[in-house]
Amino acid sequence: MANSDKDILITPNKNVSGLPEIRFTGFGNSSLSLVVADDNTGKINFVSSGATAFSIDTNVNNGVLLNVADRNSVPLLEISDTNSLLGYELGTVSVEGDGIVLPSYGTTALPIGTPEGTIVYDDNHQVAKVYNGTVWTPIGGRKNGLTADTAAESTEQLITDYPDSPTGFYWILVDRIPQLFWVDMVYEGGGWILVLNNRINTNGMTGLNYQSATTRVINYRGNYYSATGNNPTNFNLWVGLDAWVKLANANFSTSNRVVEFVASAYQPLGAVHQHTKRASWDWSGWGGAYAWQGLANTYLELGGSLPGLYSYHAANGYNLTTFDVDQDVAGNNCSTAYFNQPNWYGACWSGSPFGGGGSGSHADAWFWDSSTSDYHNYGALYVR
Repeated sequence: MANSDKDILITPNKNVSGLPEIRFTGFGNSSLSLVVADDNTGKINFVSSGATAFSIDTNVNNGVLLNVADRNSVPLLEISDTNSLLGYELGTVSVEGDGIVLPSYGTTALPIGTPEGTIVYDDNHQVAKVYNGTVWTPIGGRKNGLTADTAAESTEQLITDYPDSPTGFYWILVDRIPQLFWVDMVYEGGGWILVLNNRINTNGMTGLNYQSATTRVINYRGNYYSATGNNPTNFNLWVGLDAWVKLANANFSTSNRVVEFVASAYQPLGAVHQHTKRASWDWSGWGGAYAWQGLANTYLELGGSLPGLYSYHAANGYNLTTFDVDQDVAGNNCSTAYFNQPNWYGACWSGSPFGGGGSGSHADAWFWDSSTSDYHNYGALYVR
């Protein structure tokens, strides 16, 4: 060679502990070594400055065939007999026969301070997200809930990704199917979904059968959504009970929360100073016959007493009764006695979202407590 400091050094290290090695040294460069593993893997490592930068395994039937690392020995590329892995520093990107699998994180564990443009998978919200240098935002379609095609994964996702979203109708996925809900974005941080709604002298939810009350996502009377600017002054609502739990669970909060309020006329949940009475509580889900389960942390926010829906119906564990399925503790079907309104009847009610519902014996209105004079022109119940 033209320069005396260009060398090729072969060190067999036969029958000794040192690994067989071929070291290349170029003019003005640090050396690069080819090191053969001292085992039966058939692996050849390319070592520079004491770190393995490149590794090839001559056994192509199983295990890692090719590995490329950075100067800190952090793997950047790994090819095995089953897949290829990229980018160990932020997790693992897997290139398989079916496509690329991104590293997966829970919503609260998404890495912060990573390079701008990093793409990962939000396992909770089930959406790919890109880091824009400040926050993680969804990709592959804006999940702002404004259309069925952009339905949000949850109200938590809406608030996280679009914190300035106003109160109104939003498309949210239930069992991966987009459904339209009225969402309050003001009360206690927002994200509250309207599930029960009633206006005085509008016959409540008369004639709602058991299957619809439990499994059909949206049940309404009136104009639920027919024009821009429509709101709960135009309809009565009963969201199917199965959807209540799914909507609340999708938010990954520590508990499912319910809030009930009444007012002299329609008011948003966030307009707290316009409410007449308001209370909230935790609940974990439904029993086998749709009795309330896991009641806790009851809070009377406004008014003289807790609502009968909580203190009588929910707290006593009464099951859901509709005109076609009698599960109350009375001697007859309470629903048929009150204009076929659904409710968690006992014998029969004390505080009902739909009152007499047109039966004539009681006001057709939302009753806060008892069944006499504590009724109101408007009432609603939200979950989160």
